[in-house]
Amino acid sequence: MRRRQPRSGPRRPGSLPWLGALVAAYLVLPLLVFLTRVPADGAAPWRQGGLWPAMFVSAATATVTTVLAAVSGVPLAYWLARSRTVAARLLSGAVLVPLALPPLVSGVVLVSVTGPATALGRLFDGRLTDSLAGVVLAQLFVAAPFAVVVARTAFAQIDQDVLDVAATMGLRPWRRLLAVAVPAVAPAIGAGLLLTWLRAFGEFGATVILAYHPYSLPVLTYVRFSGYGLHAAMAPAAVSIVVAALVVGAALALAGRARRAAPVDPEVPARPVPRTGDARTAPRVQLAVRCRVGDLDVAVGAVAPTGRVAVLGPSGAGKTTMLRALAGLVPGGDVELDDEPAIDGPVERRPVAY
Repeated sequence: MRRRQPRSGPRRPGSLPWLGALVAAYLVLPLLVFLTRVPADGAAPWRQGGLWPAMFVSAATATVTTVLAAVSGVPLAYWLARSRTVAARLLSGAVLVPLALPPLVSGVVLVSVTGPATALGRLFDGRLTDSLAGVVLAQLFVAAPFAVVVARTAFAQIDQDVLDVAATMGLRPWRRLLAVAVPAVAPAIGAGLLLTWLRAFGEFGATVILAYHPYSLPVLTYVRFSGYGLHAAMAPAAVSIVVAALVVGAALALAGRARRAAPVDPEVPARPVPRTGDARTAPRVQLAVRCRVGDLDVAVGAVAPTGRVAVLGPSGAGKTTMLRALAGLVPGGDVELDDEPAIDGPVERRPVAY
């Protein structure tokens, strides 16, 4: 069967760009149309009290929520990405549950734990509801999963060999997280924290149940709309749109500046390595490795009076496994270095860098 020859001339764009333009128009045009209808003069919506305090409450609590999500959520995401335990898998699923719950249900759940009649609420003298603390608790419950999920996905893409090398260079787990893992996926973590801030800033459902007072911007918008109609709710809605647009614009500008900057690899601090000088005067090296990885048995012994050891062998003979065993990256086995058993503690405390 003969294939039809394509027509000559300029190619027409397919349907995919038009579908993308349709979605973009649906997302952007309602915002633009709404902003053109907001009263620009000194009308009643702008004069009603509580607008600017509500904006401050939303912005301040969203910032506190994002900081808490970064401090606690990023380490959690790192552990979830690197751990293969059943507990890690179960916790990964539990973190997603708040994203699936209706916000009002989240508020009911939080009230049942932190309300004035609960043990936790009495411990704090009922100050966990109808307060700034209540707003933060509501925002953190519904927004922190964004930071955890995005960071966990990014951490999972880091090559385990990079973290193993950092461990053999003497970096403890916290240093590996801060000096290697976080710089490697910083743009993704920043995107997750941006989503966290925006979600917290716009949170309504859990907040209106847990902390009706002081008013946040979404709660004030609901109160004005339900009590006075659309005209009264336009001012707080417009402020919400403008603040969100400014934050997104600032984040995109910072990201663009970071991309234009010259890439700089993070420096990994390492334990001091003494100079050995000439190979003829270097200290004697003696090692013995016996370990098993799957179906591979490795048994290597070497003595080098010149202080240098070269291990040769075909692919799959166990050269890399021997090096990883010396560094402590292979569980089990029997490793000796210079006639002494290698340190049985954490990898970062062994006198071997890989």
